[in-house]
Amino acid sequence: MFHELHAVAAGSALIFGLLGFWLRWMSPLGGAIYLGGLVAICIGLKLWLGRGPVGWDNVGHAFLLLWVLLPGVVGAVVGVALAWWRVRG
Repeated sequence: MFHELHAVAAGSALIFGLLGFWLRWMSPLGGAIYLGGLVAICIGLKLWLGRGPVGWDNVGHAFLLLWVLLPGVVGAVVGVALAWWRVRG
């Protein structure tokens, strides 16, 4: 069953993927810097979850991590890989 959260995840993956494709297309290191930054944000957010105040703040950060950033990382990896493949031939 398709849920609104799946639409959020798919949209996030598409947007982050297009941005990763564009950054890799513009600069050889652009994609690597982009992916490294996204992964660092995800790791930091995962480490922070559960340590902050209990309430909506924690729920909001969990939503951001699980439904926006993690699908975004997958989309960015695909976008950078497609740009790399397109540049190589």
